[in-house]
Amino acid sequence: MNDAYSGLARAYEALFPVHPGTVAYLSRAGLGPGGRILDVGCASGAHPRAFAAAGFRAEGIDPSEAMIEAARAASAPGPHPGTEIPSYRRAGMLDLDRLCPPASRDAVTCLGNTLPHLRDEGEVEDFLGQARTVLVPGGFLVLQFLNYRRILAERPDRLPRLEAGAWMFERSYRYGNGYVEFDTRLSDRAGRVLSEGSVRLLPLTADRVADRAERRGFRVAALESGWDGEPFDPDSSPLVLLRFASYD
Repeated sequence: MNDAYSGLARAYEALFPVHPGTVAYLSRAGLGPGGRILDVGCASGAHPRAFAAAGFRAEGIDPSEAMIEAARAASAPGPHPGTEIPSYRRAGMLDLDRLCPPASRDAVTCLGNTLPHLRDEGEVEDFLGQARTVLVPGGFLVLQFLNYRRILAERPDRLPRLEAGAWMFERSYRYGNGYVEFDTRLSDRAGRVLSEGSVRLLPLTADRVADRAERRGFRVAALESGWDGEPFDPDSSPLVLLRFASYD
C-alpha cells in the first residue's frame, strides 16, 4: 500500500474482509500458538488482528500513515480480551532488514495484491531476500496476488464494483509496456466521491515470483488459488497463493 490508498482507510475492511480460512491456512502450514508473524502491507490491520486473536504474536507494517493510524485505533485496547495486541509500524516492503533482526520471525505474509506494488523484479527479489533473512530456519513466507497471466490475456478494462455498507468502490485498468495502471474511486451511497487514486502495478506471474524466490533460498511449499486449497490454474484462476519454505 502507498499514499494512493490513504483515502480508503475508513472503508478498507468493509470492502476487503479477512477470509475466514486465512488463520486455518497458517496453522496447517505449521505456525503454532505464540508464533511470530509479520504482515507486510497490513492496510488497516485486519489481518494482524485476526492473527493475534488466533494466538499468534502479530506485527503489521504499511507505508500509509492513514492506514497505520486506522490499524492502531482498531487494535486498542485489544481486539479480544486476553489476546496480545498487534504492533504496527509505518514502513514499506523493502524495510524488513531495517526493522527486524535476522531469524526473528516464524512467518511473513504479504497479502491482498501488495507484492505487485514493487517497481520491478529486482525489487521483488530484494524483498524476497529480506524476508528470507528475517525468517527463522524452517519459517515460511505467504504471498497472495492477482493472477496477471490471466489478466494480461483477457485485458479487462475494469474489475467488478465492490459494495459494502455505505461504500462503493470502483476499479479500472490501463495497460502500459510492462505495467498496469490501477485507478480507483471510493464513493458513498449518495454518489459523493470520497477518494480517488492511481497506482502503477507490476504484472507478476507465479512462475516468475517462484524463480526469484528460489534464488533467495526458498523452496515452493504450495501453489494454490485460495485459502481452502483451491488448485491453481495459470489460465483461469483469479488469484495466486504461494507459500515458500526457507531452507533449514
